[in-house]
Amino acid sequence: MVKRPVQDCLRGLELLGGADVKEQVERVCALFPGGVPCGIDARNEVIDSWGDEGAGASIDHILAEVDEALMPLLEGLEVRLNEYLHRTGLAT
Repeated sequence: MVKRPVQDCLRGLELLGGADVKEQVERVCALFPGGVPCGIDARNEVIDSWGDEGAGASIDHILAEVDEALMPLLEGLEVRLNEYLHRTGLAT
């Protein structure tokens, strides 16, 4: 189950044409059993439970893959976000 702030993020990525980024965010969301908690303390509790060995090592590998995939995509996403903000009058 994906909880509200993450739902908003995923919807925003759809609106910006960021399907490639959305795919990577969904990969990370899938690491949280029961969905990504809304609060940072609750998220950190789950992250701390992953540990450094076993499942934690697999998670570290997934996170490294996501990081590698996301970095080249973020500049283009930022450009699309700025265009959206200006087009909709939300830019300040």
